[in-house]
Amino acid sequence: MLSKYYHLKKNSIEETKVDIDAFISTLEIKLREKYKDVKIEQTFPGGTLGIFFELHINGKRKFVKTHQYGIEYKENLIKEIEIMSVVYSDIIEIERVDIEINGRQLVFMIMDYLFPYNYSIDFYEVKKCINNYQRKLATKNIEVKYCFRDVIEAGKESLEILYADSFLKKDIYLHCRESLQRIMEKRYLEVVNHGDLSNINIMYTEKQIPIVIDWEDSLYAFQEYDYLYWLTFFSQRKYYSSSLLENNGIHKIWGTDVMVLITIVKSEMSYRNESYKNNRISFQNRINEIYNMIR
Repeated sequence: MLSKYYHLKKNSIEETKVDIDAFISTLEIKLREKYKDVKIEQTFPGGTLGIFFELHINGKRKFVKTHQYGIEYKENLIKEIEIMSVVYSDIIEIERVDIEINGRQLVFMIMDYLFPYNYSIDFYEVKKCINNYQRKLATKNIEVKYCFRDVIEAGKESLEILYADSFLKKDIYLHCRESLQRIMEKRYLEVVNHGDLSNINIMYTEKQIPIVIDWEDSLYAFQEYDYLYWLTFFSQRKYYSSSLLENNGIHKIWGTDVMVLITIVKSEMSYRNESYKNNRISFQNRINEIYNMIR
């Protein structure tokens, strides 16, 4: 979330334009130095910061990810390669390739092709994924760019913007301010979290082993952060109940406050990029749904 949040604030569209054709042709030339048969089959729709390709190397299907121009985007991908190598190198092949294109140094991550899950992902499977990567990352000295304090600061700014532009009424605005204040007073141990855990970021190998991708938003936060973040997505509303958080070992008020904080930031990002125009419910009602879990 945070890398996209800062990208939207920066709004430097011209700086991040890339030459896709140059990326493809230069990558093919570079890989032919090592592999006999190299073919880039297609490109995928890019995310906010990433550019993606499907690649065949010696008949084996691969997935390629590179980044938009900008040192911060390059550093994010380097960190993603490091994290995925720690967590998943015993399951899939992950390779880093550095290439100069149009006078700029870019990093490419090449890994085994992964597949979306054909069924609904439930919260038991999500928690299992989180426990797996947090356990492995705890054994390494992984340094990441962001921390939970950055989320709090973003939330404070986003809340004021949403209220000033009339997306929130005064009563819910004041309620949100109380939540942010409680969060700032809380003390917690920090571990490495994914930072943007959604269903689409959980992919699967041919043997149906889950692999969590897109670590550009990784951050230091408390252990339950990724689970609470996952719950803030619209598709997870079906799990909401008064006992949801406590049944998963999370204090009800603390968990609700954190979910509200995350939703505030995501709402302001949606406002900034205008995707909110397709929302089925308002920001106000979305936040109220979360508060209703403690009522």
